[in-house]
Amino acid sequence: MQWILICLGFTGFVFTGYSAAPVVSLNDQHSQLLIGQSVSILEDKEGHFTFTDILQKDLQDRFIPNDEDSPNMGYTTSVFWVRVIIRNDSRRPQIWYLEVGYPSLDYVYLYHQNRNGQWATIRNGDRLPFYTRETVHRNFVFQLDIPHGRADTLYLRIESQGSLSFPLTIMNETAFRDTVHESQLAFGLYYGIFVALMLYNLLIFFSIRDSNYIYYVAYMASYLILQMNFNGLAYEYLWPAFPEWNAIAMPLFIGLVYLFSVGFANRLLITRQLSPRLHRFMQVLEFLGVLIIIGAFILPYAVIIRIAAFITLLMAPTIMAAAIIGLIHKYRPARFFFFAWFFFLVGMVLFSLKNFGIVPSNFLTVYSLQIGSAMEILLLSLALADRINLLKQELEIKELEKQKLERERFMIARQVTIGILHEIRQPLQVLRGILDVFQLPNSVTPADRERLTEKAQQGVDKIKGHLHRLETLEKQYFQHTKAYTHDERMIDLSEQSAVVPPTSDQRPGPDSPGKTGT
Repeated sequence: MQWILICLGFTGFVFTGYSAAPVVSLNDQHSQLLIGQSVSILEDKEGHFTFTDILQKDLQDRFIPNDEDSPNMGYTTSVFWVRVIIRNDSRRPQIWYLEVGYPSLDYVYLYHQNRNGQWATIRNGDRLPFYTRETVHRNFVFQLDIPHGRADTLYLRIESQGSLSFPLTIMNETAFRDTVHESQLAFGLYYGIFVALMLYNLLIFFSIRDSNYIYYVAYMASYLILQMNFNGLAYEYLWPAFPEWNAIAMPLFIGLVYLFSVGFANRLLITRQLSPRLHRFMQVLEFLGVLIIIGAFILPYAVIIRIAAFITLLMAPTIMAAAIIGLIHKYRPARFFFFAWFFFLVGMVLFSLKNFGIVPSNFLTVYSLQIGSAMEILLLSLALADRINLLKQELEIKELEKQKLERERFMIARQVTIGILHEIRQPLQVLRGILDVFQLPNSVTPADRERLTEKAQQGVDKIKGHLHRLETLEKQYFQHTKAYTHDERMIDLSEQSAVVPPTSDQRPGPDSPGKTGT
């Protein structure tokens, strides 16, 4: 009991040191409050202060009131202490929750007073196993137990090797449950779209074997897990018992996203043909993505995450430049690509600038990656559909050109055939006329008839041989023309030399075998 009184007395002493600090009032009119502008912040650059040190008056006086809804310190190695006074003015018993809405913080400790006035500590952070969390949630959530009518001072100790941002929200149980439900629905839709498009594009890859699709699917898969890591869902659902891997996963998947996104852009936008210099520079960026993947396993998190953020600022304008070059060259796929990556890269740049502390932390900058990537995948789905239509059109055009070429060749062959047949008919008629000349009149003497008949018969045999050959050619060319008319298949006329009947010098006439006379 004496210890409780001492603690209460010391608490009263602390209150007098900052009685002018804003007080957060929990009441029945507000179910959810953003308390960023109601807190005071102390930076511990060396990270040496203990909680006992923080309660000393000299450090209490060094707390600085914050004027941002979502305090954002960028990339820093400092430890930050946050102080907030909360008074429970609610008339009915309610459970209140304090949420630190940035799941990538290494350590988040809450120091609060229990109902007996004693200080208690709740430890949280993504460097601790997920199952140790008091409230199972992707963010860091602390349940508050403040008696009605009492004002308590809460302290947060926040430390992280990466970007340090801590949006602070207080909610009652109903608001917390609704927020969890809405976020689960939103994330379910968001990731569901990603998975559906991944499977769709994977099926397209198996159909047409276009390497652009496998790069895009690999990029989407890497970005999906990276986004789950940003949102705290990967640690909650994929590896909750492995905080060491959780620290590696962030830079690892950032490197994979760089590798596949730049590779996808490099190939889809055919930079090798349109801009060889830019193509080589993008290959360097791909190599840097590989180095980030390796560095995730061997470099300190604080170092590799800063390198990755810096490369993001290089990658964004480079890919946009490749898209613009494609537009200049009127390369059709570059149109949708430009607008898709415009929204996505704007989101990435905003997120990186927020992490560096250059722009304030708000809804737009905190969720810029989700907003930008959602716009990106929707536009890229249109681009991929347009690409499929373009491929179909190209195939149809090629097929039409092939059919046109075949018809042209057929018409040429048909005209040649008709011309040849016409030329054949004329000598046939002449030869038939010659045969009529050889018809002998009745006034010829028997002796002359016998002599003339023998010579005439020899000539007739020759003529008949030629006639037989010409008639055979005529029938064959007619059959060829008829075949073209029915099935429009090309037949090489040069091949017909093998089936042309021999001349009369090679084969006797049908009416007088064995005779070759002169």
